[in-house]
Amino acid sequence: MQVQKQVVSLRSILLNGGIIQQDLFCIVSRFRKHEYAFSADIKKMYRQILVDPNQRNLQRIMWKTSADAPIKTYKLATVTYGTVSAPFLATRTLKALADEEKAEFPDAADVICNDSYMDDILSGESTLEGAKKLQTRLSQLLQRGGFLATQMGVK
Repeated sequence: MQVQKQVVSLRSILLNGGIIQQDLFCIVSRFRKHEYAFSADIKKMYRQILVDPNQRNLQRIMWKTSADAPIKTYKLATVTYGTVSAPFLATRTLKALADEEKAEFPDAADVICNDSYMDDILSGESTLEGAKKLQTRLSQLLQRGGFLATQMGVK
C-alpha cells in the first residue's frame, strides 16, 4: 500500500478576511453623479503596509539565484501581493487609518471608507473648489499613514 503525501500550500491555509469595502458597482455609480470628479491611485499600497515583526516568520521565502547557488531565506516585512489575505489586510489598514484620522479629516475618511476599491479612489464634489479641497485633505490623510496618492486630476 502506497501512502500519498498531502501537499499543503500557504495559499490553501490562509483566511481571506472577508470583504470590508463598498461594492464596486456602488462606487462607480456614486462617482458618476459628481459634477467634479477625480480618481486617485495609492502608490505601491501593499509595499507600504508593514507586517507585525512577530508575524514575519510566517512570510519566509527561500530563494536561489541558480541551481548551484546556496539557498537564501528572507522574511518579507510587508503585505505580500498575491496572498489570499493581502486584499483584506490592505483595505483593513486603510479603514483603520481613516478611523484614526476621522476627527481631523472627516470628509477624506469618508472617501476612504466609501469611495475606494483596493488602491483606487473614485470621488468628487459638486464644486471645483470643493473637489480640489477634498483632494488635498485626502492626500494629507493618506500621508499620515505613509501612503502617496497619485493621478489626482479633477474633471
